[in-house]
Amino acid sequence: MAQTNKPSLLIVDDDPLISDTLTYVLSKDFEISAAESRAQVKSLMMQLDEPPQLALVDLGLPRSRTSPMRLCPDRRPPRYLAQH
Repeated sequence: MAQTNKPSLLIVDDDPLISDTLTYVLSKDFEISAAESRAQVKSLMMQLDEPPQLALVDLGLPRSRTSPMRLCPDRRPPRYLAQH
């Protein structure tokens, strides 16, 4: 994520129309990262220098072994924990 004064926002939605629209509308005020699935969120989180400050998560994501609400514990991968 580029250095900016805007707060960071993670959008998680499997519908590209929704995530693209949210990105378009909110990108003026937020530095946006987007993912379509829990797997993409985990991969993205490992690439970011810092976790996003806010997240919009589609609670209707297709069911997996864990619910979308379980994304929260994954918001800080081990490399972030090692810094604190």
